[in-house]
Amino acid sequence: MTPDKVILSLDCGTQSLRALLFSPDGEPLDKAQIPYDPYFSEKPGWAEQDPEIYWQSACDACKRLSNKRPDLFSKITGVGVTTQRNSMVNVDDHGNPLRPAIIWLDQRKARQVYIPRGLMKIIYRAIRMEEPIRKVQIDGKCNWLRQFQLEVWEKTHKYLQVSGFLNYRLTG
Repeated sequence: MTPDKVILSLDCGTQSLRALLFSPDGEPLDKAQIPYDPYFSEKPGWAEQDPEIYWQSACDACKRLSNKRPDLFSKITGVGVTTQRNSMVNVDDHGNPLRPAIIWLDQRKARQVYIPRGLMKIIYRAIRMEEPIRKVQIDGKCNWLRQFQLEVWEKTHKYLQVSGFLNYRLTG
């Protein structure tokens, strides 16, 4: 029996995107999976991906499900999006990617900019925050972009995780 309502889940991973249909009770009804290369690397330690691969894969997976199961696809009443964490997309004010996404596997490091001195150094040392403050600065890919691709950062309207990018494309 076909349910009256169906939930669409988009699951965007490092190597593929899956579109899954569920009943309101959580019963899996059908799925489509679009594989892609996990990343490309221009330099050792870098891991990037074209954000359009995520969007096109979502569109392709939904088209497959729609063609395969129009009876279910026509009853979608809700959509959930889940994606890889720490994979960031810079978009302009029209939602267009400005550069490849820096994905979670990337190992590039920014320079530390804030170095606590005086009383702040003593306080951070006392509460054991010296290393976390340093680590956040050098691991933050937005900091790397500000230091090494300032022209991209200055054009960035939104700095989105992949889930935010897909939701932006889905909803405008």
